Amino acid sequence: MMKNHSICSRQPYVTVRQAIDDLRHVNDDKALSHQRAKHSAKFLAKINDTPIGENVGNYSEACHRCDPDKPSTTVKANNGSVFAHYAENRLMTPRELGRLQGFADSHRFSGNKHDVLIQIGNAVPVP
Repeated sequence: MMKNHSICSRQPYVTVRQAIDDLRHVNDDKALSHQRAKHSAKFLAKINDTPIGENVGNYSEACHRCDPDKPSTTVKANNGSVFAHYAENRLMTPRELGRLQGFADSHRFSGNKHDVLIQIGNAVPVP
């Protein structure tokens, strides 16, 4: 079960790790928009070979492997290929991206995964 999470804090910023690390231990849940994508072996190898702070392959703004100890850059509507997870060889789930944008866990997105990613990427981060 996910904890009631809010990334608002008294610190000057929240790191990627602080915002999403607990979700690594949460099972996939479609209702919560926390679904890990299935990647090809070739793409998994590319993610594995990508150092923190760099982009997977030749992408300029997509598939960025976030530094877990820094704040996130703004999530953009890039059809789910915005950020690669810092500790796991995969792209981040919509729920993880939502947290980075400041959405509370109680917020429920509507539509298919593509629609949810567009909602998250087009949102203005409040915190």
